Amino acid sequence: MIGALNNGKIGLLSFENAISVESNNVSNATTIGHKEDNVTFEDMMYKNGYGKGVNIQNVEKSFSQGNVQLTNVNLDVAIEGKGMFVINDRSTGLTYYTRAGNFQQGEDGFLETQELFKVQGLSPQEKNITATDINDTLFTDEFSNFIASIDISHDETVYNHNVKTTDYNSAAVDDTISGQNYKTASSKINDVELLKNDFLNKIKLLQSNFDVVSTPSQKQISEVDFSSQLPNLKNQNDFIRVQIDGVEYKEYFDSDIQTTLNNLSDKLSNTEGFNANVSTNGVLTIESLVPGKEFKILEANLNSEYVPISKIQESIQGTGLAMLDSSRQALKEAVENAGGKYLEITNVLTYKDKTVIGNEDINLRLNALGLVEDIKGEVSISDDGLVYVTNDNNSFLVSKISTAHFRNMQGLNPEGSNIFKETLYSGEALNADDLSTLVSKSIETSNASYSNSLSKLLFYQKAFEANSKSITVSDEFLNTAIQMKK
Repeated sequence: MIGALNNGKIGLLSFENAISVESNNVSNATTIGHKEDNVTFEDMMYKNGYGKGVNIQNVEKSFSQGNVQLTNVNLDVAIEGKGMFVINDRSTGLTYYTRAGNFQQGEDGFLETQELFKVQGLSPQEKNITATDINDTLFTDEFSNFIASIDISHDETVYNHNVKTTDYNSAAVDDTISGQNYKTASSKINDVELLKNDFLNKIKLLQSNFDVVSTPSQKQISEVDFSSQLPNLKNQNDFIRVQIDGVEYKEYFDSDIQTTLNNLSDKLSNTEGFNANVSTNGVLTIESLVPGKEFKILEANLNSEYVPISKIQESIQGTGLAMLDSSRQALKEAVENAGGKYLEITNVLTYKDKTVIGNEDINLRLNALGLVEDIKGEVSISDDGLVYVTNDNNSFLVSKISTAHFRNMQGLNPEGSNIFKETLYSGEALNADDLSTLVSKSIETSNASYSNSLSKLLFYQKAFEANSKSITVSDEFLNTAIQMKK
């Protein structure tokens, strides 16, 4: 009788704890990233063939996938797969792990959890600057003209290009020396726009074929030699003429030979995408400003006489990063010729090494990162976990959110607040980039199910009642035995 009473008592305690566990699952059925607890039971050690009751063998977390719910909140991120976010406790410096991706920006500018733990990530390994003035290292208010903000992604490496200039539209002025690459202010501005488009197109071309061998581009330079015919250029009916790509450039005699030559040179130089200069002996040099762009001089005349045409330098399109460098340099020179200053900041982030888990705080303040003088910026996170901060059309890559997994997930120690701690049983954290996918503007809901938990609660309730009944029956038997003895 005493054994039966003890078995019933142990059963009551076991199922009371099981009900407590399942009640916790029910209460956290709407908690972001919550992982339900599962109870397993074991029978107690037998003695003389008689069981000694039941005990809770283990309470372990189920790390099955929860539903991914779209929130359209920029800082929300969900995980599909085995990974966990890596977070750091501000107060202790200890590292923890969580599936709850409803992040926020802290008062100090860092990406953090709702419990104020700093989210960990991988920062760009390189920051390359191309500038007119070496003292310009971040975008200040002076750089008011947006040129480009674009990524090149290849082999798990992201090249994040951001380009701005000062106001060359207001700074551009007419040149003063005729015949020597003379340009008006408007033609200088047109050249910048042309080379800006070329730069953007070269970035797209590089994106589509990054693995090609890198070779620099080359500008075409051609010459038209009027020298032998110059004595025939002497009155208002005489002219010099060049036909390029089907367009005729013609200049009648004006004052003297050199003035006439200069006028033709200036007309060509003020054509979008060209430079032109002429020597005192009558050799006209024409250069394409766009690296790799070919032009054809179909014909050149002094009056009705043909004059010699020669190509000093062939145009070469170029390939790879060297091609992009050539285009960048041409754009920079055009901006500077228009009186502006050029500044490009390129952040390079690679995450090819799968032995590495990023353990750096993610700072979202662009001024603190030395990118922009302004503190303001809108944060977004891509499906690759890449963190961008956008300011005035420029989107700066500042980090990649890290994820980790463990060989024995059940070995993690739950600390509450949806965070877990590494233990000897879980093993060390491993990179989870290939085992999980991040979903932006979404959260992972709890994997606890109301229907499943309520079913278990009913089962545990009945088990509790049954054990209670066994105590009652055993007590009645014991009372009966005592009465018989009396």
